[in-house]
Amino acid sequence: MSEQVQGIIPEFALKPVHSDKGVSMDKWRVVQNIRTEENVAIVSRNYNLVQHSEIMSRFQEIAGKLNLQPGKVSFSKNSAHMHILAKFTNTQIVVDKKVGDIVDYGVAIENSVDKTRSIRISAYTFRLKCTNGMTHAQHEFGFTQRHLHLDRNGLMVAMMEKVYAAKVTLETQYRRWTTENINLEAAVELVKDLPKKYQDRIELGTMTKWEFFNLLTDANSHDNKRDMDMKLRFDRKIDAIMAAV
Repeated sequence: MSEQVQGIIPEFALKPVHSDKGVSMDKWRVVQNIRTEENVAIVSRNYNLVQHSEIMSRFQEIAGKLNLQPGKVSFSKNSAHMHILAKFTNTQIVVDKKVGDIVDYGVAIENSVDKTRSIRISAYTFRLKCTNGMTHAQHEFGFTQRHLHLDRNGLMVAMMEKVYAAKVTLETQYRRWTTENINLEAAVELVKDLPKKYQDRIELGTMTKWEFFNLLTDANSHDNKRDMDMKLRFDRKIDAIMAAV
């Protein structure tokens, strides 16, 4: 990660909270963006604020040890959520060698400063057959840690090592999906619950689970109106759909 990217990472501070009448509310703190002075959350005074810059620094320290490439960093609109997507070097999943269907394997790292989520590190795949960059976070191969009990020195290494070790299991699952057909009746009903713009992209018929999975991830990955935060959340819905078909 370059120093330029590091320099734009927002910092936050915990500020006192007062009522409309100016009375101090000692049990609470407001999380404030230092640069913009925007308040992004009210938290308890015991909340352990973990700065995005701290997560980024840990990632930079670990990346070399685990052969991770420099990550792509993005933030939510108010900067309260940060996402880092990074690939492991020379760690690919060959789903179907005959047709050259290969995915790169990596991690998705999430952090928030507004108490809406814990630190989370999940398996993340990048499908190489899609030139537009079809991606998916496999949340069932993910690990979380609450900020309140954060072990800054060893936590991220352990979590990323677990994600790395999950590659074999995920590879087996993807390959199995190429040989199993979806339950078409269940898929039709599940797709009805998706946004209409996604329904319009998905043409259902007799197909493998791998083909169906890629229709879902294609719709999510190429939705230009959704930021990374929304796409990662929708990946969880995709995981639930795949478990049901």
